[in-house]
Amino acid sequence: MNIYRPLREGLFVYEILRIVVLVNLLTVFLSRMEEGNLFPYLVYTVPNALFPLMALFMWINIERYRPYISLYAAGKIIAVVSFLAWFILSLDTIKAFVPASRAELILLGGAFLLAAGDILSIAGECVLIFGLKRFDAENKRIADMRAGVIADSKEYPVSGQGGV
Repeated sequence: MNIYRPLREGLFVYEILRIVVLVNLLTVFLSRMEEGNLFPYLVYTVPNALFPLMALFMWINIERYRPYISLYAAGKIIAVVSFLAWFILSLDTIKAFVPASRAELILLGGAFLLAAGDILSIAGECVLIFGLKRFDAENKRIADMRAGVIADSKEYPVSGQGGV
């Protein structure tokens, strides 16, 4: 499964960058909203810290953590759907900021960047899922062929093996 190793490494690096960007965007957004302690609001990023861990485990040992690939993809789909829902529901508010400041444009661009990255990571996970299924099918075919060869050799022993 080393053919997918660069993809798994890329997913891990993306997830690390994603959490850093997410924390920075949330910090910028909240610092513009009110003056006060930002820490309670940064707790919203904690569930997103599971994504880099999942990507790390898949990078280290894909076979062992294989059942979690679909969970990872489901979490990413939820992230993209929630972003799209937020964007659609906030469209009137966003239109009100049309002559937006630089910070507001950075927030909106960063949110779109994260959503685009999540869509790409979903595509990468699909490649992993279907690639692993194809790999399993190929291994099963080879095992069946070997089993057939072994069964044939028992039916027709080579000279010197068993028989009269």
